[in-house]
Amino acid sequence: MKEDGLNQGDGMLPIKWHNKITAFQAAGWLLPLVLVCGPVHAAQTSCANNGGAGWPITNGSQTTIDINYDFADLGEVTDINVDVDISHTYTGDLTARITSPQGSTVSLFERPNTAAAFNQDTGPYGCSGNDIDVLFDDESPNGPLENAACGNNPAFSGTHRTHNPAPNNLSAFDGQNPVGIWNFFFMDPVSQDTGTMNEACIVVSSAAVTFDQWVSSNATCSDQLDSLSILNGSNVYVCYTLTNPGDEALVLNSGDWNDSLGNDLSSLEGSYAPGATQTLNFGPFVAGSTTFPLGVTNATADVTLTGNSVNFPSSRTLFTDEAATVAVANSPPATGNKPLYLYSNNDLSRVPTAANQAEITFNAGISRSWTLTPALQSSLDLNTAGGQIPVTLYLRRNGNYGGSFQRDMTLTIAGSASGVIGTTSTSISMDGTSTAYTINVPITGASTLVSGEAITFTFTNNTSGQRGILLDPSDGANNRSLINLPSNTVINIDSIQVYDQSYATNPAATPVSSIQPGQTAYIRALISDPFGSFDISSATIDLTDPASTLQVDDGAMTLVFDSGTNTGLYEYAFNVSPFVVQGEWQFSVTGNEGTEGVFHTDYIDFPIVAPPALSVVKTASVASASPGDPVTHFITVTNSGSGPASNVHLSDNLSPFTTLNTGSFSCSSGCPGSGVTLGTPSYTMDGGGKIIQWEVDMVGSLNAGGGSFTIQYQVNVD
Repeated sequence: MKEDGLNQGDGMLPIKWHNKITAFQAAGWLLPLVLVCGPVHAAQTSCANNGGAGWPITNGSQTTIDINYDFADLGEVTDINVDVDISHTYTGDLTARITSPQGSTVSLFERPNTAAAFNQDTGPYGCSGNDIDVLFDDESPNGPLENAACGNNPAFSGTHRTHNPAPNNLSAFDGQNPVGIWNFFFMDPVSQDTGTMNEACIVVSSAAVTFDQWVSSNATCSDQLDSLSILNGSNVYVCYTLTNPGDEALVLNSGDWNDSLGNDLSSLEGSYAPGATQTLNFGPFVAGSTTFPLGVTNATADVTLTGNSVNFPSSRTLFTDEAATVAVANSPPATGNKPLYLYSNNDLSRVPTAANQAEITFNAGISRSWTLTPALQSSLDLNTAGGQIPVTLYLRRNGNYGGSFQRDMTLTIAGSASGVIGTTSTSISMDGTSTAYTINVPITGASTLVSGEAITFTFTNNTSGQRGILLDPSDGANNRSLINLPSNTVINIDSIQVYDQSYATNPAATPVSSIQPGQTAYIRALISDPFGSFDISSATIDLTDPASTLQVDDGAMTLVFDSGTNTGLYEYAFNVSPFVVQGEWQFSVTGNEGTEGVFHTDYIDFPIVAPPALSVVKTASVASASPGDPVTHFITVTNSGSGPASNVHLSDNLSPFTTLNTGSFSCSSGCPGSGVTLGTPSYTMDGGGKIIQWEVDMVGSLNAGGGSFTIQYQVNVD
C-alpha cells in the first residue's frame, strides 16, 4: 500500500489517501477526503438550497442559518468565495455575515446604499431594489454592495468584494478547512419587507500535488502496483507520475526531489499548471541484481513543489513522498490443496479433528453452515485449473431399516465478502453405514478471497418427506469430512535475510551483506500462510558452500516471532568456522504447513568472505603549475585484505582554482585485471555552473591480496 503528504514549515498534519500520496497543506487539521474519479483541477463549488425551498429570512429580527458543506479531495485552501442568491424586497434593509467552521467571521454586506445602523429600524433605508444574486470574491473589480448602484430584480448581481474589505475580507478563510457547518447570519431590523435565502454556495480553490511511484513487470506500469513480487531474473520497471490536481500553478525546481533507487527524476522538473501531469518510466532492471536484490527492497521517492501563483506564491511549498516494495524470490510460489475440516460445533478449520465428533442430523429441508475459524489472514487465490472443489463427506441415511435409499442434497461454498464460490446439487443412494462420498463443487463464482474473509460451507438436505441424512465430521481417526480447497496461495517464504545479531539480542537489527569467517550468521526467514501463522508447522534450512558441498542438511529453524496473523519469523544460528570455504554460499529455507506435506522452498546466495583492507594514494603529474597549465591527478586504490572489496566508491573535491576536464577520466591500470572497471563519473556544481566535486562507482569487486587499480583525470589551473 508505505504514504504521507506533509507541508514544510507550517507544522501541518500528514494526509493519507488510497494507494497514492497526495500532499496537502492544511492549517492544523486533517481533511476528510471523499474519493472522486479523476483529478480535480478546477475550483470546487458546494451548494445548498434546503431541498429547493430555501430558508426564510425573518422580518424585523435576525436569522441564523446553519449549512453543512462537504468537499472532495482538497489540498491547501488558497481562496474561498461565497455565492448567495437572496429573494428579498427592499434589499437596503439587509445585513449578512458568514462564519466558517473554524469560527472566522466575515461581513458580506451591511445595509446597501445607507449608513444607517444595521440592527435598528432607522433611515435612510438604502437600496429599494429587490433581490441579491452575488458572488463575493476578494479579487472582484467591483466594490462592496454598500457603494454599488442599486438596480432591481436583482438589485445587485455579478461579483463584488465584501463589506469593508481588508482585513475584513474572505482571505480570512484561506488555509482553513471548509468542510463542516457554515453559519449564515442575516439581520433585517426593518418591518414590512420579507425574503428568502434561496441558495448559498462555497467556492474553494486549492493547491495540491499527487505523486505516484509504481513498480511493475511491464514497461508502462499500467497495473499501478505499490508492491511487486517477482522471480529472480525477471524484468522490473519503475514509473513515476507527478500531477497538479489543484487550482494553483506549481513548479518543481532543480534538485527538489530524492529517489532511493538512484533514478534521475530531473525530467520531472519544471512548471505544472493546474491539471498538468508528467510520467517517467525506468527499466528494465533485472530482479536479483544490485537495484533489486533477492529479498525485499523498499523504494522511496519524494518531491517538493513550490508555489507559482498569486494565491500560492513561491514562499509556499508542498512536499510528498511515495514508497513501493519489490520482493524478489528464487522460487515460484508453492501451490497445493488446503483441506478444511468440519467440526460438529460448525467450525471449519485447517486443524484436523483429533477427537470423535458427534454426528449431525439433517432432517428433510434442513440446512447447516460451517464457517472458517479463524478467518483468512491474507488474500487467497483458488487454483481454478481443475474447475472444481472436491468435498469429502461421511454420510449415511437415518433409520433402522435395511437397504439403500436416495437422498438429495445441495452443497454451497462461499466467501463472506466475495460471495458464492460454487454450488451443486446431487442425489446419492446411501444405506445406514457411514460412507465417504466425494462430491465435486464446480467453481463458478469468486476465485480470489481477501484478507479477513471467512469461507463458509453449507449443506442442505433437499430430500422430500421424512428422509433424514446423518453427517459425521470425524470418527476421531482418519475418517474426516473435509473440503479439499485447491489453492495457488499456500505457505510462502517471503524473505530470507542474514544478520550478525540474534533476534533475541536485537529484533530491529539491520541485515548484513556479508559475514566474515569466525562470525555467527543469524539467518532469518519470514514465512507466511493465508490461513494464519498457526498453519506453518516448521521450517528447515540447508547450507551449501561454494564448492557445492552440503554443510547443513535440514537444520531446524526456531520460531522467534509470531505475528498472530499470517506470518512467522524463523531463525537459524550458523557458527562460521575461521577456516570456512570463502565465497558465495547458498542458504535454502523450506517452510512446511499443516499435515498434508505442502511446502515452499526458496534460497539466497550469500557471501562469506574475509574483510577487505583498502588504501588510497593520490599523486599529481607536477609539483607546481601556472595559470593555464594542465595537471594530471592519479588515484591508486589497493586491497591488501583477505576478502574482495565490492561497491568501491570514489569521490574528490576539486580546488577552487582549477577547472576539471571531464573527458579526461580513465582507468590507467588494473582495469579489468584487478576485478573492477571504471563506472560513469557524476559531478556536483556550484551556483555558477563550475564542477566542484566528482564521484564514481567502480564496477565489479576489487580482488583480495593486493588487487590494485589507478584512475586518472586532468584539471587546468585557472
